[in-house]
Amino acid sequence: MGILYTFYSYKGGVGRSMALANVAALLSKQGHSVLCIDWDLEAPGLEKYFMKEPSVINGSRSDKPGVVDLATAFAREGRLDWKECLLEVYPYGRDAPAIHILSAGQDTPDYVPNLQALDWRRLFEQGFGAYLESLRDEWILTYDFVLVDSRTGITDIGGVCTIHLPDVLVAFFTANEQSLAGVVDVVKRARAKYDQLPEEYERPEQLLCVPVPSRFEYLTEKESATRWLQKFADTLGEIYRDWLPPEVAPETVLQQLYVPNIPFWSFGEGLPVVQEGTSDPRSLGYSYKLLARLLKLRLQWNAALQEDEQISADSPPDVVNQEAERAYKSLGDGMAEPARRIMSNLVLIPTSGKGNEVRRRAAMSDFGDLARNAIKSMADAHLLKVAHDEAAGEESVEIANDAILRHWDRLRKWIESDREFLIWRQSLNTSLAEWQKGNRNSSYLLRGGALELAKKFYESHMRELSADERGYIIGSISEEAGLQRRKRRYVALAGLIITLSIAIAGLLIYRSYKAQQDAKAKELAFNRAVQSTGKGIALFSESKTTEAIAQYNEALRNKDDYAAAYLNRGEAYLNIANSTADQAESDKFRAQAVNDFQLADKYGDENMKATARQFALDAQTKLSPITDLTPTTPTPQPTPTPTASPGATPRPSPRPTPMPTPTLTPTPVLSLTPRIYMQYGGDEGTKGKALAAYKKLGSVGYTLMGLANMDSVPQDTEVRYYRKSDSKDADEIVSLLRSMGLTEANAKYLVGFENSPKIRPRHFEVWIGSRWAK
Repeated sequence: MGILYTFYSYKGGVGRSMALANVAALLSKQGHSVLCIDWDLEAPGLEKYFMKEPSVINGSRSDKPGVVDLATAFAREGRLDWKECLLEVYPYGRDAPAIHILSAGQDTPDYVPNLQALDWRRLFEQGFGAYLESLRDEWILTYDFVLVDSRTGITDIGGVCTIHLPDVLVAFFTANEQSLAGVVDVVKRARAKYDQLPEEYERPEQLLCVPVPSRFEYLTEKESATRWLQKFADTLGEIYRDWLPPEVAPETVLQQLYVPNIPFWSFGEGLPVVQEGTSDPRSLGYSYKLLARLLKLRLQWNAALQEDEQISADSPPDVVNQEAERAYKSLGDGMAEPARRIMSNLVLIPTSGKGNEVRRRAAMSDFGDLARNAIKSMADAHLLKVAHDEAAGEESVEIANDAILRHWDRLRKWIESDREFLIWRQSLNTSLAEWQKGNRNSSYLLRGGALELAKKFYESHMRELSADERGYIIGSISEEAGLQRRKRRYVALAGLIITLSIAIAGLLIYRSYKAQQDAKAKELAFNRAVQSTGKGIALFSESKTTEAIAQYNEALRNKDDYAAAYLNRGEAYLNIANSTADQAESDKFRAQAVNDFQLADKYGDENMKATARQFALDAQTKLSPITDLTPTTPTPQPTPTPTASPGATPRPSPRPTPMPTPTLTPTPVLSLTPRIYMQYGGDEGTKGKALAAYKKLGSVGYTLMGLANMDSVPQDTEVRYYRKSDSKDADEIVSLLRSMGLTEANAKYLVGFENSPKIRPRHFEVWIGSRWAK
């Protein structure tokens, strides 16, 4: 999920917009997706910074609507698609990544009258706050970084930018009493109002602020500059300490994080990071580079100070090893296992002899979402190289250069320890290619000793295998199981014929057999319903709402009274309703959601009933009065064709309408019964442990939402992705798991994840690791 930074200054003329444009250019050059929003509505023109060569801009304000047009359309009870309003700019030319800009508004004679006609307080009374929150959700789910250029001063519009929108406030000021005092006052006001935002507006616990001195004469007026820096440190020290490491003093930051006054760049709009680079410590580009690093690393000061240079292929072996190791350690402890799997996957091993390995280029689609995030971090550290493969039509990834492969000791050790697996995997991919060329005919599947070896490596290296490789092995296992079932069926049939010759005994045996089969069928139907619901939950979390609904339908085809499938499908329908502009279509899907919630209430246990009734109540409040809410027969419904815009993403439903900014007050939230989503990784042994734990938690008061087999679970059992306020419940879940034999279960609170719109109150994910299969 992305992060939203608001660039603010109490007074104009401090270089705020120029800083935002240059930081955006640097972030895009590093491969990040960036959206810039021009909210300086009285003085628009952010796009002008991208009009000098080599920069290129597609579109213009005369053709594209912007912020004022979005607000005007809302005031007139209409909606504009913000994606259709974007300008596309290429700071470094068309061969480099692009930035998207949402301008202040369409440059027509109506711009000023439309702006003057906007009554922001009345807009918020009409629900503009909830609408703006939905836009914010879409922006941070679509882009890595969203940079908002705020209006100066203390105004209603400024309050939107400094209170409602930001995760972090970047405040620019100059060396005078008015500017310094103004920034301190705005930060205090913003923090006070920020704390009053409704809980549903999921934000960090505190509004952090990065003060940045601008137009500062540090080099030419050393004595005066030193006095002012100390004044800045005394006045703003507490604001810096909110995010600085304890050992770093604000004075240290201020000596490096400032924008110098360079007269050359005082004329017109420009991008120093493009036109003169970032290597000269006395340049504007250099100061913007440090600020961009700090924002990219989410205010990790020490990491931002580290050098960001390529690992040279021409350096001596010991230097290459040192540079690669430094880059690897900068990734953090949590990256150790993903880095090993990814790097080993990008090496081609000779069948005989050592030391002749070569780099292998792989498609980005071969990796899962978690691995792709790790690849991006490793590319930023210059251990990997990501490029667009024209022939394949997608991104490819490979080790950055041969020197890393040859001289990085840690990588050499990884290769040696995994050599047997890597050689086998190359053989597996040869068989996989033959199977694909042979139209996936079963005669190309693995059999005998080859299949047994595949099972061994599947169990020990499942996470390293791509989706295609896992599918090929599982297909081979399924084909072998089918052959065995057919053999057993013939034997069972022969036995049945013999048994039926003894009438009374045969009848008793048949009845017993039939009862066992019925019991197995019910158990199988339940397990299939649980698995399909789990798959639906995973798809819904990836914004694949239609595919998720198809999985919920499959669950209900197996078990038409499975309450968890109805409840999750209802949430999916509610997401479509919230993403649909047409009121009739929205009502249709909302009514379907209410119907599913009522069926979940009908078939669920007491905990499920409580959750379903709360969801139904929330959904009904936004239905048109004429909508029919009569429950229908509990039969799986066909997968709908949503009318929502492409790429609509799941978010909490429904959202409350806030009071007008800046006087925002919290809205009470109905408490929910604890909900459990469970994932497991590994073989049938782990699956059995997970299913037993799933049923146990359901029997002691938790609402069961889904069980799924996932590739990304840890080895041990962990309770993750919950709000910090729910830590006590997480500890209770851990105690239950330990009482079942999962002795190494632990609660692992992940900082920042509770800000996701997918993490509701009393929401818990239990991950059963592969260690329990052994």
